Amino acid sequence: AITAALFLNEFTAGVPWAHLDIAGPMESDGDNGWLNRGATAFGTRLLIDFVANFQPVSAKKSAGRKPAAKKSAPKKSARKTAARRKPAAKK
Repeated sequence: AITAALFLNEFTAGVPWAHLDIAGPMESDGDNGWLNRGATAFGTRLLIDFVANFQPVSAKKSAGRKPAAKKSAPKKSARKTAARRKPAAKK
């Protein structure tokens, strides 16, 4: 996959791109539901389904979102208390 990506990079002229290695080796021994006997084309089917059903987040929807809460460090008093604790006595 990396060899193919490096090769393709020579032809992109600085345009952002992605190499999707979708030719997986998954095979099916027999017909079963949506799988046909032989190569399943799993990666290709997944990519087609994603593209067909993709819905970008609109600016209006993302503007109303609250930013994720930041995790704060423990309060200094809690750190000092932990530092003052003595190790338990050995029996």
